[in-house]
Amino acid sequence: MTGKHSGHTSVRSNGGGTPLRAGEITIASALKNVGYATGGYGKWGCGGRGSTGVPEEHGFDEFLGYYDLNQDLSEQNNLAASHKETLAKMKAYAMAAHEPVREGIFHNRAIHEKDRQAKFGDTRQARAQTSPVSFPTKGLIPQNKMTLLRFSSEAQANNRRARCAFDGKPLTHWHSQFQPTGYEHPHELVLNLGKPYRIKGFRYLARQDNGWNGAFKDCEFYVSNDPQEFAQPALKTQFKKTKEPQDILCTPVTGRYVLIKVLSEVNNGPWASAAEIGMIKD
Repeated sequence: MTGKHSGHTSVRSNGGGTPLRAGEITIASALKNVGYATGGYGKWGCGGRGSTGVPEEHGFDEFLGYYDLNQDLSEQNNLAASHKETLAKMKAYAMAAHEPVREGIFHNRAIHEKDRQAKFGDTRQARAQTSPVSFPTKGLIPQNKMTLLRFSSEAQANNRRARCAFDGKPLTHWHSQFQPTGYEHPHELVLNLGKPYRIKGFRYLARQDNGWNGAFKDCEFYVSNDPQEFAQPALKTQFKKTKEPQDILCTPVTGRYVLIKVLSEVNNGPWASAAEIGMIKD
């Protein structure tokens, strides 16, 4: 309010017991002196009624809200319960005025990522694993023959596309959408293998950067010859928290389409992510 460090202000707590001093300059009084109309709305903790700290004495043309938190209406009082009609009008107004947030388009994604890293005190490039592990493809159905039929969501803003889950590049990964709207489990991918195969297991590689968000924990795999019908899972499993490839075997089953259903994440977050997913041929 005054632009001072808290060690030099006259008000150092929110209760309003110690008011602003008479004549003390605030941002409102500075603006008012150059022609601005000023107003304050909400809670005022800089001096109660009758003190030297009321907002009208410090540059505010008007103020609407609580002066003294010890005497004015308490936040513990549920006024909404006794003013249901007013609350309903306020909700209707908010809904009518609301516009969902939309992800913007970055002029330069590289600059944005640099600024994002600097926010956390690090302007260096985001680091991948020091030695990212390989994803063995021996014994797998060829990934370049597989196509993506559908997916529950993908993180388009940072290019964590569903296709990255089987692109043969361990340093890319699929991540479920987390902005502007996030989705919770289950997260799903449906893959077309190109032709029917006899499958005896699945290989999973968690994301190879320094993060764990979305790494599979509980997961189900379905195999079918109809991309719209997946009856019983061929395998229910629980993956470990590791950056190494994990093979999970099942009773051999034949089909052209695979549904991967992620039910939980290793850190109990709401996401799903995968660097690589492969199907082991029988």
